Amino acid sequence: MTAPTTTMDLKQINSVCGLIQQKPIQRIQEFPLNSPKEILGAKVVSGKFGTQVLLELEKSVVFLPKRTTTVLEPHIDELQGNYIIF
Repeated sequence: MTAPTTTMDLKQINSVCGLIQQKPIQRIQEFPLNSPKEILGAKVVSGKFGTQVLLELEKSVVFLPKRTTTVLEPHIDELQGNYIIF
């Protein structure tokens, strides 16, 4: 009995296994003025530059300035899905 000679399709395997595709990180300065964006998710993360708020948008993610963390951290649940940034 011989084994089938097929190539492995990694994209198909990843989609079946439910691996999440990472969204690109966008700098807050890159957003056009007066362009609202819906916040799909928000969380506080510890990273290279300390603890910061990470916002998940439709096509990207953005780290808010560190100075906003202490103010926004108690309100993370309120941000998710309810607010937009300009």
